[in-house]
Amino acid sequence: MMIDDLISIVNKYPENIAYDNGDKKYSYSGLLSGVNDYVKFMSDNKLINKYRNERIGLIYNNSIDFVCVMLAAAYHNISICVFEEKLPSKEIIKSCNISAVKLIMSCADISAIGEEGKLTVVIAKNVIKSSYNESSIFDFKRLNEKNDEYITQFSSGSTGMPKGVLVSQKSIQERYRKFSASIGLNEKDSILCVLTFTHAHGSDVLLWPSIFSGAKLVAPQDMHLTGRKILKYLESKEITVFSSLPLHYDLMNEVSSVYNLQNLRLCISASAPLRDLTRNEFYKKCKINIKQAYGNTEFGVIAACPSKSDCGMSVGKIIQGIDWMLNDEGELLVKGEAAYSSYLLSNDNVKKYNKDKWFNTHDVVDVDKHGLINIIDRTSSFINVSGNKVSPSEIEEEIKKINSINEACVFGCIQDDRDEAVIAYVITDDSKLSSDDIKINLSEKLPNYKIPTQIEFVKSFPVSNLGKLLRTEIKESHNKTL
Repeated sequence: MMIDDLISIVNKYPENIAYDNGDKKYSYSGLLSGVNDYVKFMSDNKLINKYRNERIGLIYNNSIDFVCVMLAAAYHNISICVFEEKLPSKEIIKSCNISAVKLIMSCADISAIGEEGKLTVVIAKNVIKSSYNESSIFDFKRLNEKNDEYITQFSSGSTGMPKGVLVSQKSIQERYRKFSASIGLNEKDSILCVLTFTHAHGSDVLLWPSIFSGAKLVAPQDMHLTGRKILKYLESKEITVFSSLPLHYDLMNEVSSVYNLQNLRLCISASAPLRDLTRNEFYKKCKINIKQAYGNTEFGVIAACPSKSDCGMSVGKIIQGIDWMLNDEGELLVKGEAAYSSYLLSNDNVKKYNKDKWFNTHDVVDVDKHGLINIIDRTSSFINVSGNKVSPSEIEEEIKKINSINEACVFGCIQDDRDEAVIAYVITDDSKLSSDDIKINLSEKLPNYKIPTQIEFVKSFPVSNLGKLLRTEIKESHNKTL
């Protein structure tokens, strides 16, 4: 169990700093005491006892309370469904209904959400208060002796409706053990997290690998971070490992001031494609190469670049413990102990697993002779043009090379003959740039069938809270105009 791993780490590094929120620090022994406080709170609370065999919703921001309540739930074998505190109440209620959550818990006042959604509410204020006492740690009966379902996380929804993904403690353990080993995390590392813990990037890449490696996790309470603030944290907290979105690296690249980042040994970008320009500019500024990682909510981190290697623009190698293969379409299939248990809704499971328990990522990849993985595109994104499979990513990259174009989104639109037309939406600073200018430029690099038949200029694209382009929304919006 995860709690056994925590006790082992505390025994090794009791006085190491486990958690730093920017204002207050907690040692590993202090973290264990906080978990123990939440274990006791759950044991004593009649409502939690009543709903112990059902999913319990947790509505928390990034905080020591979130870490402690998650681990206390792991101790009690309680199934939890995590929600961001900043989400609109209607979205939380909708997710509660989908996941059959009847009780929600938070250290903030969420009574309004409870009333609106007709949910039972437990407000856990000032739970953490005891000091470390080894003799009294976890001297409580578990609410559930066994439970194969630990956490329900929702996918980003970048390719459609978000899915509720059910993950066991065993899978979580496999994820943080293998990923930590792949990048060489240890008790001397300081890791900066500027992402929410409720999403896979925040938990699978940052929170759990840090806690279970004996490292220090720096998680600022202020999540509205500018590039300058991130750089200040990297410098002042002597951060050694940083992982975030391409967006945050772009923000740092815009800062003209110079910062001393001599302790920074590893920078990771994940959750969205990284641009060459972003990587090159960051290297010029900070003299460190950004390494991409690849994964999903269903499996955690699937591929990462070893700490002492330069993997270029690839997402690195498949990490140890995950078996992989490519099918005839070039799609990446994976299986292993890190796998999710199932989806919340049974119809989401269709065509994900085959009979041999291989999970289809639906990402088409290229594997070079060194075993480095390059993501080509998602199968569902390919455009069928007169029998030719066209990759939107390839066209987008060429469009973004044109001066003054900041972003591009390419997708297919069904025509009368069931063939698809290539459509491009672009964001540019040049009001004089025309669609013909773009087509002429592309004609020098791409065959005619890959050149968009229609190009639209827009001011912004819808993105998820992790910065992923919401292609489905863009495509649906376009179809409504037809």
